[in-house]
Amino acid sequence: MTNQKAMQLIQAAQAGDEAAFQDIFEAFRGLVWTLYRDHSLQTQQYDWEQESRLVLYQTLRKLKATHWGALTRYYNQALRHRIVQLWRESYRYESVEGVSLNEACVTTYVQSAQITPPSAAVATIVDFMSNLGVKEREFVLLLAMGYDINECAVQLERSRSWCYATRQNLKKIYQAEAKGS
Repeated sequence: MTNQKAMQLIQAAQAGDEAAFQDIFEAFRGLVWTLYRDHSLQTQQYDWEQESRLVLYQTLRKLKATHWGALTRYYNQALRHRIVQLWRESYRYESVEGVSLNEACVTTYVQSAQITPPSAAVATIVDFMSNLGVKEREFVLLLAMGYDINECAVQLERSRSWCYATRQNLKKIYQAEAKGS
């Protein structure tokens, strides 16, 4: 595809031309399905295709340049970001049902709601969390919500090396407690 044709296609899609939008989506079909396969998404294929179309629509709306390379780069990043969002949403609902991770710490939630922990694992986590400092608790909660080290560092206004060291120390503490049990 020539640069001139690509620019016209992008401009037409931005103006609302459905045929141009479909042509652009077809050009990115390989990227869409490669990301689906590489990330082992739990989403159904039809749903992922619709998500990809929505992301492309949003990308075209925000795109200021009409260069194909800019669209490719921005769409690729937007799709990857959407994958992370989908993963976080599914992880949040599947793995931590009944526990609010938006609280300052799990112990506060359990005590304020006067909930009896459903298992020894939750009791261990509550005990583990109560022995941590404020930043360490926030760090554990961010990790539990699916944030990576870089995102945790930004959220906590700490360095990445602090996050890595804290994670390593938490692993050692947890392993020592697991051996002691």
